[in-house]
Amino acid sequence: MFTIPQKTFRTVLCAGLLLTACSSNDVPLNRTTHWLGPLAQYQQVTGSEKSGIFILKQRDGARPVGRILMQPVEITISNRSDLNSLTDSMYDRIRSAFADALANRLAEQGDNLAAGKETENYLVRVALTNVTVKRKESSLKDPTLSRSRISFENASIEAELRNKHTNVREAVIITPATAGETTSTNLYTLFYRFAENFATELVTARTWLNSRSSQTISPKKKR
Repeated sequence: MFTIPQKTFRTVLCAGLLLTACSSNDVPLNRTTHWLGPLAQYQQVTGSEKSGIFILKQRDGARPVGRILMQPVEITISNRSDLNSLTDSMYDRIRSAFADALANRLAEQGDNLAAGKETENYLVRVALTNVTVKRKESSLKDPTLSRSRISFENASIEAELRNKHTNVREAVIITPATAGETTSTNLYTLFYRFAENFATELVTARTWLNSRSSQTISPKKKR
């Protein structure tokens, strides 16, 4: 398990993070994610039709977010992939590259503890979904990552923030992780860019959770 170091965020945490919510509570959120499932109990507070941050509508007794503990990351392979060419070792290399990029970026960003307040530790589970892997060309050679085409046309990062004490999933993050075809040698660089975008979203989700501790998210009035 990777623990984000405890130090103050120097950027991003500002009043501008508290953006106007993108959807209302008047009707259930009719959305199901690839990895995390339905989001009917959540309100979208930032983002667009296909991505954003979603906060649990009812958060009884919630306290500010303390340390965030990273759980092992996941990779899901798209149905457009050539599964016969994807070995276990290739899959592990892709997942390890993504996990390393994510861990390094979050370690650079640091942690933020609310001074003078009781806090809760949170677990963050992250998946990079819809990665497509195909052979570069038909070949009798054993499949390897260097002989593969890796693309991210419909890929995204899905993550959940769970209260470690209650195991309640209090926030969901969905952010695009799209890119064209790349090679194995460029995977880490690409994944680090994905991790940078996710780290920004994680800060925003944390800010929303802290601003609404022990509160019910009120429905927006229709205009």
